[in-house]
Amino acid sequence: MVRIRRSPMAARRWKDLLRRAEPVRRR
Repeated sequence: MVRIRRSPMAARRWKDLLRRAEPVRRR
């Protein structure tokens, strides 16, 4: 369920959420 629109602000927020969930989802 990802509703991300090709936007510079949305991409930055998503990159921040993905980076913070990267170590948590890898475990």
